[in-house]
Amino acid sequence: MPKQIRVCCGRRCIEGGAAGIMQRLEQNFGLSSPGQNEQVDLDFCSCTGYCEQGPNVVINEEFIITSATPGTITEKITREEQIKMVTPDFESIQHNDFLGDLL
Repeated sequence: MPKQIRVCCGRRCIEGGAAGIMQRLEQNFGLSSPGQNEQVDLDFCSCTGYCEQGPNVVINEEFIITSATPGTITEKITREEQIKMVTPDFESIQHNDFLGDLL
């Protein structure tokens, strides 16, 4: 079963370089997003709620790699440098709403 990799395309992550991260992953795995091979299932995802720590990459819908960069993402995935993803509560989302557009 391929490892599911999703690059956050929320506004903060896009502004922080998510497109470059996806480009690096596409080159590394020989895919175009969305795409799948024996190793990975690669695509974008919506905002993860970890905006302050972005750009973010979600692994198997359960783990997240924060502060990702094109230069480090492949190594972080290989070394499994990830944390367990926790769904943020509403108060956390409000606190991290740097655009002020949620209320």
